[in-house]
Amino acid sequence: MSAPSATATFNGFYEYVTRNPFKTFGGMTKDDFDNMADLYVAENSDGVTDRTTFTNAEFPGTITAAATQAAADQATYPETHLS
Repeated sequence: MSAPSATATFNGFYEYVTRNPFKTFGGMTKDDFDNMADLYVAENSDGVTDRTTFTNAEFPGTITAAATQAAADQATYPETHLS
């Protein structure tokens, strides 16, 4: 598998973090994080073009990154890895 693009890397991380079934953002809402991610994408449009591309990106646990809870549920999170 070839290395993921900057967009795929960012999007995979975004989905991994926002779909963690074990932890919330505390005082931050998902909308707050979405807005920050959108601003990040706009500021870095030369390397990150959107939040929907996942080509070659993987969640920890060798799970193909996707914007689905099913994919996130199979991923390794610190809460499952360290317990």
